[in-house]
Amino acid sequence: WMTYFDRTKMSSVRSEMTRLQRLIGEALNEGEAFRAEREIANAGAGIEVEALAVIEENSRVMFASRLEWRNHDAAQVLPGFDPDVARMVLENQTSEVIEDADKSYISGYYLVGLSPNKHSLRQLRTGILYMRYDLHGGHEALTRFIGQESVILWYVAIAAMMALMVVLRRYVALPIRQLSSAAGAIANGTAKPFNIKGRGEVARLGTAFNDAAIAARQLMVELRDSESRYRTIVNHAGLGIMLVDRNRHILEDNSIIRQWFPAARNAEFCHEIFGNTPDSPCRFCEMDNAYALGGTVETTAVATMDGRSRTLRIITSPVRSSNGAISACVEIMEDITEQAEIRRSLAKVTRALRALSACNAATVRARNDIDLLQEVCDVLVVEGGYRMAWIGKSLQTADHIVSPVATAGGAKAYLNDIKVSWADEGNGRGPTGTAIREFQPVILNNVEEDPIFAPWRQRAREFGFAAVASIPLFFEDQVYGALTIYAREADAFNKDEMALLLELVDTITAGVQSLHAQHALQVSQRELQRLNLELERRVEQRTEELERINKELESFTYSVSHDLRAPLRAIDGFSQILSERYAVQLEPQALDYLQRVRKATLRMGGLIDDLLGLSRINRYDLKLEPVDLSAMGETVMHELREGDTARVVEEVIEPGLVAICDKRLARIVLDNLLGNAWKYTTGIEHARVELRAWRDDGGNSGFVVRDNGVGFDMKYANKLFMPFQRLHSGAQFQGSGIGLATVQRALERSGGRIVADSTPGLGAAFYFCFGCA
Repeated sequence: WMTYFDRTKMSSVRSEMTRLQRLIGEALNEGEAFRAEREIANAGAGIEVEALAVIEENSRVMFASRLEWRNHDAAQVLPGFDPDVARMVLENQTSEVIEDADKSYISGYYLVGLSPNKHSLRQLRTGILYMRYDLHGGHEALTRFIGQESVILWYVAIAAMMALMVVLRRYVALPIRQLSSAAGAIANGTAKPFNIKGRGEVARLGTAFNDAAIAARQLMVELRDSESRYRTIVNHAGLGIMLVDRNRHILEDNSIIRQWFPAARNAEFCHEIFGNTPDSPCRFCEMDNAYALGGTVETTAVATMDGRSRTLRIITSPVRSSNGAISACVEIMEDITEQAEIRRSLAKVTRALRALSACNAATVRARNDIDLLQEVCDVLVVEGGYRMAWIGKSLQTADHIVSPVATAGGAKAYLNDIKVSWADEGNGRGPTGTAIREFQPVILNNVEEDPIFAPWRQRAREFGFAAVASIPLFFEDQVYGALTIYAREADAFNKDEMALLLELVDTITAGVQSLHAQHALQVSQRELQRLNLELERRVEQRTEELERINKELESFTYSVSHDLRAPLRAIDGFSQILSERYAVQLEPQALDYLQRVRKATLRMGGLIDDLLGLSRINRYDLKLEPVDLSAMGETVMHELREGDTARVVEEVIEPGLVAICDKRLARIVLDNLLGNAWKYTTGIEHARVELRAWRDDGGNSGFVVRDNGVGFDMKYANKLFMPFQRLHSGAQFQGSGIGLATVQRALERSGGRIVADSTPGLGAAFYFCFGCA
C-alpha cells in the first residue's frame, strides 16, 4: 500500500506541476500576473504541499504560496530548494521530479515562461516552477486508516476480489482504447488531457500521453497567441501588406490595405484593387523583377486614396518555400506623402540656401551695384534652379515705369513686349508693381489660377512659369525697385524658402550699400589725399611764417633787452641827478614827481624782465631729470623769509616730492606760485603756505600750492593766467601780472597743466603737474 501510495503521489505531483506550468505560463504570457498568483495560492493551500513558488533565472522568488518568501533568494527561503538542480533545468530546458533519499518529500522543478509583454513575438525569459510535496503526512494518514479500519479493509479486499474482472476490463482494456484515441487526437491537433484509470506501465504510458497532450495543447495556444500577435502587428504597423503569388493572386492582405483601398475587400487579384488608371501603382510594379532577381526591390508610386493623391513607397520581397523556390512575394506599402513633401521643401530650401551663399560671395567680388545685381540674377537661375529672375528699378517718371537693370534666364525676351509699371492701374497691378507700391513681398504660387496674373498668363505659359514672387528692394531707406523670381512648378515659394529669399534681399541691400560706402570711401580717400597735400603745403607755409615770426620775436626781444633799457636808464639817471643836484631849487611836489618817474622806470624794467623771461621759456632746451621739489620749495621759502624778516608764516612742505621735469622750469613755477602765496597772505594773522602732493578720485595726481590768504573770485578765473591781468590792485599787492602766465607757459612747455580753486577771504589753491597734459 505504501509503495502504491508513493507512486500515485509521484504521478499526481507530475500532473499537478504540468497543469500549473500551463496555467501560470498562459497567465504570464497574457500579462495577467494576478491570475498566476491566484493559481499558486490555490495549489499551495493543500496540506501536503510544503512549498510552491515561481522563481526567476536570478533565483529571486517571483510568486510563492507564502507571501514572506516573495522577492527573496529561493535557496534561502524555500525548503528543500536545490539551486544546482534549478540551474540544470534552465540549461537543459527540461523538467525534473526528485524524491528525497528518505522518501519523505517530492520536489518538482518545471520550466515556465516569464514573458512580461503579451505582445512580444517570443518569450524572452524563463523561470522555474518549484513544488515540494510532503509524503510523510500522507503515510501517517494511510497508517491510521489501516490500523483503525482493518475490518473494513477485509470487506474491501473481498469486494476488490469480486470486482477484479471489472477492474481488469476497466483499467486495462479501457486505458488502451483511451491511449489509442489520445494518439489520434494528438495527430489531428485536438489533443486534450484525459483521466486514465490504469496501473503500472499502462498508467505511466497514460501519464506520458497526458503530458504529450498538455504540451500539444500548450503549443497550439502558443501558436494561436503567435498568430494573434502577428495579426496585431501586421494590422497596426501603419503599412499596407499583401502576399501575392506569381499570378498576382492575393493570398493575404491586412486591414491597412482594405482601409486605403476599399476594393481590396472583394478583390481576388491585386490589379482589381488599383485598377488601370494612369496613376495606378500597378504601372510601377516591380514583382517580376523580384521574382527574376530573387531579392528585394523598391519603387515609388502615386495612388489616389480617399480622393487624394498620395505617394507610396512599395517594397517587394520574395517568399521562399522549404525547398528554396520562390512561392510568393510580399508587398509592403508605406504612405510617404508627408516625407516626400518634406523632401521637396528641403530641396526648395537647399536651392534658396545655395543661391544665398553664392550671392554672399558675389557681394565680395562685385565692383559696382549693377554688376552685383546682374550676378544675383545669374545665381538665382544657375544655382537656385529658378526659371527666370530680373531686377527692375522704379523710375520716378509720370508713367511710373519699372526699368530692368539685371536679367537672367530669358527675362529679356519675356520683358520685350511687357511694359511693367508700379502705378496703381493696368500693368502696375502685377506682382512687381504691387511689391514696389505697397513695400511688401507679393507671392503668386499658381499663375494659372490667380486672377492677378491674368494679363500675363499666356506669356507665362510660353516661358514655362508656374509661380512668381516679387520682393521690394530698399537702398539707403528708399525703395529702389523689386526682385522678381519665376519658378517652373506651382507652390514653389513656401514659408521657409521665402524667409531665405528675404534674407537674400537683405544681403543684396547690404552689398549695394557696402559698394556705395566703398565708393564714398574712395572719394573721401582721394579728397583726403588732396587735403593732406594742401595741408602739407599750408604747414610748410605756416612753418616758414613761424620761423619768420620767431626771428622777428628774437629781434623784438633783442630790441627790448637793449634798445628799450637804454632810454629807461637815461630817464632814471637824469631823474636821479635832478633829485640830488636841484633838490633845493625844486618844490616838494616836483621832487615827488621825479620819485614817481624813477619808480615807473623801475617798474617798466621789471616788466621788461618778466616779458623776457616769458619769451625765453619757449626757447629753452629741456633737460628732463628727477627734481626734488621739496628741497627746491624749502630754498624758495628761505629766500622769501630773508626778503621779509618781519613776517611770520607757517610753512608746510611735504617731504619727498619728486617730479620728472626741467629744473629751470620747475624753479620758475615754484618761485611764482610760492611767491604769490607769500604775497597774498600779507596781513593774515596766522598765515600758512603749503606745498603738497595731491590725487583725486579720477586717478589724476600732481602737486598743490595752497595758502589761506585773500583768495579771489572764481568767476574771474579765466583772466588768471593771461599776461598783465590782475585780480587785485597794484596799491594793495605789488606785481606785474606776468607770474601766473609764466607758470602756465612753463608747465605747458613741460607737457603739464595748472588749475586754480579759491574762495575770497579763505585762500587759494593751485593744482599743477609736469608731463600730465
